[in-house]
Amino acid sequence: MIHPTIGILGLGFLGQEIARQVDWPEDSWGTKLRVPAVVPEENGPLRLFSFDWQAKEQWEKLPSHPTALVLTIPPILSEVNKESERLKRWGDWMNRHRPQSETLVYISTTGVYPNQDGHWDETSLFESDNSRGLLRLATEKTLAEFFNLKVLRAGGIYGENRHIGQRIVSGKPIPEGNHPVHRIHVTDLAQIVRLSLLQDSFPALINAVDLEPAPTATVAKWLLKQNYKEIPFGTQLTFKSGFATRKNLPAVDNRFISNRRLIEKCHYQFIYPTYKKGFRSIYT
Repeated sequence: MIHPTIGILGLGFLGQEIARQVDWPEDSWGTKLRVPAVVPEENGPLRLFSFDWQAKEQWEKLPSHPTALVLTIPPILSEVNKESERLKRWGDWMNRHRPQSETLVYISTTGVYPNQDGHWDETSLFESDNSRGLLRLATEKTLAEFFNLKVLRAGGIYGENRHIGQRIVSGKPIPEGNHPVHRIHVTDLAQIVRLSLLQDSFPALINAVDLEPAPTATVAKWLLKQNYKEIPFGTQLTFKSGFATRKNLPAVDNRFISNRRLIEKCHYQFIYPTYKKGFRSIYT
């Protein structure tokens, strides 16, 4: 199987996992806002360089050879109109100066869907009811004007060194309530990115969430029962009433995001289909 040369804009938690997936072609690269003195081994064969996406004078740093881009960087500006205009300037520049980079995979979020009960899929008609969702939707729409765009609306991304178990150990409050939280293990999301670059029939829009949405409180209680040595015996959970998400939105108990398109059209088979399997891979 021949993988394309890729350029990862934002070589952070997800970007580094994508870099680890396969031996990407030697011309592949990744960017970070600030590059450490020692390049992490997990970057694999990717060339790493510093890049400030907001600074127009740095756009020339982007390599000119044919590259499939993966954008993991969240919106830069907080105002929708200003962010859309910034993206249009960049997209126009890319079309004129880097036309070989016509494919772009954008990591969006299921947070674009309204904080309302319902079963939401890629064909749903809606208006986002929060500012972050509006920014993400505007980003999706604007980038589609300039690239052959694949949008992955990801659930909460977790994995090694980034998960609810760390919050438990540090004594931080856990969201209270029975509202479902959609997740995706970082390894699965990286594999879905890879699939989007290899599969000609891959849809332009996909929800990337696993098979078992569950309340954060349910996940936390399950973790305590496993008696993992990393979570000291006697650790107590601290709950914060009304703290539904990092956006402080009110909890809704029947908001579900469909992954049917990912399974049926892309034929994706999860490595970690549930949070239980995902956390066992972290702790064992």
